[in-house]
Amino acid sequence: MTRFSKSTLAAAAAMALAACGGGGGGGDGGGGTSNTPPVADAGADVLASRTTSVTLDGRASSDADGNTLTYRWRQTAGADVTGGSGVLEGATPSFTAPTDVQTLEFELVVNDGTASSPGDRLTVHVLEDAANALFVDATAGSDSSGSGSMDAPYATIRHALAQVGSTQGDLYLRSGSGQTYDESGSTLAMPSGTSLYGGYGNGWVRDAEARKAEVRTNSSGVQYSAVNHDTWVSGLMVLAAGSASASDSVTGIAATGNGSARMTVAFNDVVAGDVGPGTADSPASSYGVYVFRMAHAAVHDNSITAGAGGHGAAGTSGSRGADGANGSNGNRDGGRRAPGGSGGPGGNGGSGGERGGGVNGDGGAGAAGGNGSAPLGGTVSGGTAGSAGSGNDADGGGAGGFGSTGGPGVPGAAGGGAGSDSASFVADRGRSGGTGGAGSGGGGGGGGEANNVGVVGGGGGGGGEGGAGGSGGTGGWGGGASIGVWLYAVAQSEVMANTIAAGTGGAGGTGGAGGSGGSGGDGGSGAAGDDLGVLGSGGGGGSGRDGGSGGSGGRGGAGGGGPSFAVVFGPDVAASVAGNVLTSGNGGSGGAGSTGGNGGEGGYSFTLYDIDPFDGVLPTLGDGNTFTIGNPGGGGSTSGTNGSNGQPGRSGQRNW
Repeated sequence: MTRFSKSTLAAAAAMALAACGGGGGGGDGGGGTSNTPPVADAGADVLASRTTSVTLDGRASSDADGNTLTYRWRQTAGADVTGGSGVLEGATPSFTAPTDVQTLEFELVVNDGTASSPGDRLTVHVLEDAANALFVDATAGSDSSGSGSMDAPYATIRHALAQVGSTQGDLYLRSGSGQTYDESGSTLAMPSGTSLYGGYGNGWVRDAEARKAEVRTNSSGVQYSAVNHDTWVSGLMVLAAGSASASDSVTGIAATGNGSARMTVAFNDVVAGDVGPGTADSPASSYGVYVFRMAHAAVHDNSITAGAGGHGAAGTSGSRGADGANGSNGNRDGGRRAPGGSGGPGGNGGSGGERGGGVNGDGGAGAAGGNGSAPLGGTVSGGTAGSAGSGNDADGGGAGGFGSTGGPGVPGAAGGGAGSDSASFVADRGRSGGTGGAGSGGGGGGGGEANNVGVVGGGGGGGGEGGAGGSGGTGGWGGGASIGVWLYAVAQSEVMANTIAAGTGGAGGTGGAGGSGGSGGDGGSGAAGDDLGVLGSGGGGGSGRDGGSGGSGGRGGAGGGGPSFAVVFGPDVAASVAGNVLTSGNGGSGGAGSTGGNGGEGGYSFTLYDIDPFDGVLPTLGDGNTFTIGNPGGGGSTSGTNGSNGQPGRSGQRNW
């Protein structure tokens, strides 16, 4: 698109003046008669919709001498509509307005065949839709008395939006030194299809590149939802505040559509603040520009900066395992064996041995306890059986063996540093740790021996049941991301001539500790042998032993560090990328594994990141891109024997 420089315009002016016969006044010519120079009248300024036909009208120009006039319209500003000549001829020349919103300026000079008039200037305001335009001036406008016209603008964006209502309308913002539109009191929610244009100065002349309208918003930025009309945001300086907490996201400009519209973000300065302090489950991210579900997105000639992502919270601790059941006490009821603890989580307790009867009858041996479990491998054996009372002296039964503690649970896998595929960034959380192993059961005590005159011995006590393993701790939450431009579910897009910088990714959270194992059940006591006075007593039964405690649950995996991406492309997003200065920030650090846990992977740092590089639709890189890559986040450290340190993140210009 051709635009005129000052030197070009000056040369064109000189040529036009010469062509019109110079600027001299009338003198003695020919027959000595005088000639009064004509007067040019370019008419009133014009409001025109883009791409429509525009007709200039200089017929109000006059010549006091009644001479026939010629008309030359020299274009002095805006995209060239003259076919390259810089001049339009005739009293009512026509042209097609440019495709974008801007200001065109012309100077009309008329000539009566002898003398040329002084120039008369005309401005053509090319708008998106001239019939539905509202003008806003924070300094000179008024919400109470304004009408939204150029001559009587409103003072605030919010009031102008209220006048738009549900109809199609666009806002044009005047800029000035120290002039700010402070819309930070609540979310600046834009009606579908309502475009925002800044860059206007005195006379509503537009320069979107040099004179941006400063708009301050809360952390939601300029928000569009359900966009179903082509929409432009252009010529603004959007300053989105940081959020209040780590769970609240930040966006500079955000647009969600229905898949049918085009979103154009051009000639803006966009600064998205940092996600708030503290930590959060599902911590939030900071986006400079976010576009979702559009037929087309054009992001060009902007300066876009994203803030830091939020920090992930630690996982929660696992719960304590259930206690094992107690073994029964030994008995003196015939040959019945005292049962060990059972029916619960751990290895069953061994039953007590039967008591010995008859003359010097041996007691029965207790049963061994049931085995526990070891999730990380190996065997947790049950307590040994108590020996039977035997011999000639009414020996007592032996005690059972104690149960063993169950093995620890498997630590949860750590979160990665890239995040997950979604309509918006989802931090990669660590996985929960495994349940600890069950404790083994205690062995049952042996039965007591009868004495040498047949006084019966006592029964052995049952062993206690093993305790249940504690549940695993939940995974730590991954850190939030910092993303300059996010394009998702966009059929076609261009990212051209921007300066885009991402901030630092948030840190991942530590995995939660595993719950402690439940206690093993108590072993039952052995029964005393029968006592028949002068005939003596039988041997006592041995005690059952306690079951082993359950193992502690595995620690949850730590969360991955949040990434830093200058531009992110969702699956099947076809994009052209050229002429950009792209900078990724540092990835967030992975969460610490702590004792026995797996440390999180460090956050990634890529200037260009395709969420699905294997979908067959990759961005096309043109000329003129420059890349500055941040550092990947460090992996989270760990201690102990079961976990491992997290891997550092990855980094590069692009991930494909």
